[in-house]
Amino acid sequence: MDLWDNDMYTKCKILNESFTFLVDNGSTASLMSKRAYDQIDHLQKPKLIETQNKLKGADSKPIKLYGKLNVSIIFGRDQIHQQILVCGIESDGILV
Repeated sequence: MDLWDNDMYTKCKILNESFTFLVDNGSTASLMSKRAYDQIDHLQKPKLIETQNKLKGADSKPIKLYGKLNVSIIFGRDQIHQQILVCGIESDGILV
């Protein structure tokens, strides 16, 4: 894990693509940016699942939600399976 700007980030792999995600145990869901989702090779990229979830940022403004996916996330030698919401955020993603 790395510390940048007093935040904790971790490098991870999702579907053979490398990303840097913010670790935020105060978040209510794990998120991936649409830009990061679009980086995934089209042959491996799962189709987004529709969701009725609504997202708001820390400023209470709505965040555009594109859908969700269930993926394995690899951190070094460790792997977890998690549901991720794909949305309009700037960073690669946020992990709960």
